[in-house]
Amino acid sequence: MNDLKSLRFDLTLTPPLQELLATLSPYTQRIYLVGGCVRDLFLDVPLRDYDIEVYDIDVERFHTLMEKFGAIGVGKAFFVYRKGAMDISLPRVESKVSRGHRGFDVVVTQEEPLASQRRDFTINAMMLNLFTGEVLDFYGGRDDLEKRTLRVVSEQTFVEDSLRVLRAVGLCGRFSLKLEEKSRLLSQSLSLADLSKERITAEFAKLDSHSFVEGIRVAFDLGVFEKLLAKQLCISLEEREILLPIASQA
Repeated sequence: MNDLKSLRFDLTLTPPLQELLATLSPYTQRIYLVGGCVRDLFLDVPLRDYDIEVYDIDVERFHTLMEKFGAIGVGKAFFVYRKGAMDISLPRVESKVSRGHRGFDVVVTQEEPLASQRRDFTINAMMLNLFTGEVLDFYGGRDDLEKRTLRVVSEQTFVEDSLRVLRAVGLCGRFSLKLEEKSRLLSQSLSLADLSKERITAEFAKLDSHSFVEGIRVAFDLGVFEKLLAKQLCISLEEREILLPIASQA
């Protein structure tokens, strides 16, 4: 693992990242790699996808620049564009206004702490400036990663998306993390009734042969299966082939 105490990271930029910086550098010097990408860099996990936030550019100019860059809008209500392995977005604050994972009011922010506060866990809330390599860590993600602890960033925003409970299961399994006690109790308290079968199955499918035993143990501890049964999900035969062999080995 790289030195978690370092405030900078020596990242070799891929040609697509270099092209993005060349396109946007006349307008900003605040372009960040965010989310699980920064976590994976510290864990020496190869990056396959890049989540990027762009500051100091308004919505209209950002749209124009993304078209020039050849990125396609995949979540324009959330200011998200995609090109190749890159998801490029404006930094945002989300407020829950209705049921479901799309029921959010979204506004742009230029404050890094606010933008990173919407992340689920501290290890996913770090930011890396692609120009300078500086790492911004407002919520102690590096220390938590070093301690192998999974901790919620904000109790208020965490409860706005119940899928985060299943993400906790996957992260604990994949990276051998222990869910911090307050975060554990918060996760146990959430209903999963608003989750679709597709979203549930997609999260469990991320548990591979190296991670599923620990992940399913966490799922049982959080009461995930009881909640799914209470919801009376109609799980297809294909979905059962994913879930039942995993549960039987927990």
